[in-house]
Amino acid sequence: MKPKNNPLFAAIFLIIVFCYVLFVFLLNKDVLTPTGYNHYNYLLSAFIHGRLDVVSPYSYDLSFYQERWFLYWGPAATLFIAPFYFFNKVQSSDIIYTAVAGLLNAGIFYLLMKEFSRFFRLKTKVLDKIIVFVSYALASPNFYLSLAGRIWHTNQIVAVFYLLISLWLFFRFLNVKKTVYGILAAVFFNLAWMTRFTLAFYIPVFIGMAVLYLKDRNLIRKVILSFAVTGVFFAALFLTYNYLRFGSVFETGYRYQKGASRFDPYFKKNEMFSAKNIPYNFEYYFVRPAYFSVTRPHLVVDREGNSVFSIYPLTVLLIVFWKNIFYKDRRLRGFFWLSSLSVLLILAVLMMNVGTGWIQLGNRYFFDVIPLVFLLAMGAIGNISPLLKLPVFIYSLAINLCGAWVFYH
Repeated sequence: MKPKNNPLFAAIFLIIVFCYVLFVFLLNKDVLTPTGYNHYNYLLSAFIHGRLDVVSPYSYDLSFYQERWFLYWGPAATLFIAPFYFFNKVQSSDIIYTAVAGLLNAGIFYLLMKEFSRFFRLKTKVLDKIIVFVSYALASPNFYLSLAGRIWHTNQIVAVFYLLISLWLFFRFLNVKKTVYGILAAVFFNLAWMTRFTLAFYIPVFIGMAVLYLKDRNLIRKVILSFAVTGVFFAALFLTYNYLRFGSVFETGYRYQKGASRFDPYFKKNEMFSAKNIPYNFEYYFVRPAYFSVTRPHLVVDREGNSVFSIYPLTVLLIVFWKNIFYKDRRLRGFFWLSSLSVLLILAVLMMNVGTGWIQLGNRYFFDVIPLVFLLAMGAIGNISPLLKLPVFIYSLAINLCGAWVFYH
């Protein structure tokens, strides 16, 4: 991306900021007051007071073990939240810090696009860059998840915040060959999976790219060593955290959660992950569409989830046109297959999970793979006619902006 385009993207980013701020204020009665699901605030309070269990007036979806309440979500999000916490302690607004993280995600994704394009020498047109950038900011789960706090949304937004920084730093490392970027990429990758565990499946992308694209064996060794050393450190930290809470290094608290009663039978039978869940999840991830209607509220969504193809139609264009670029461009082909491996591993876990992400707009768990899907779109979008991609882009903006409004009302 040439420097002369930066003012244009800066102006676009200001429009994106306006959209986020507008929706945050329209959808929340008081943005300074935390929601009833600001569980991370109580976890920070617990850490500060030398505890691992939370003392909160709200127990919904927490894990109950030996007469105490715990979070089953990854703890690393507290590092991002800590500066906000010290302003107003447990009453710090999760609405504000989640929205800030969401906006930062949009900005970091733009930087990642630049490094990605530079590394693969993509000659992407300005219009195509705008479509991918704005689609990430306003037509992906990043938008609606950023608008109203709640730990489920905060967890995903902060996890992807760490992940995007990691990807950006890694591509920066590939471009300038400075080891410090590789080490920092490894650190932020570990923070990402320690916030949302499925993001650990991004490891094939990082290690695979180092092996495929670095000619200097010394640099390859440094990358592998960086991810190995930091991985062992963070894994030991995480396993110890589990053991101190539940007496088992592999217990995250997921099976002890007290959430929606509809899931109780699955937890009692220890079927939180089962192949029996695949047909049900597949329908809500990929088949059941959201669509506009002439009757109010003019957008028909299933709060259990809707097909990612109907909510994030950029994925459809990528599937239809993937051969046009990934078989012609040898360098991009390797990234495509590495990304496909990570996406399939993540989706395999999500398909077996007991829930689809209910209650939601579109499919919030699919957010785990959105960074890779949208980066791949950078390579394919230039082969698509404007007569096709512009209407799809406008539709995706409409359904996500309207969808966010309908969801929170």
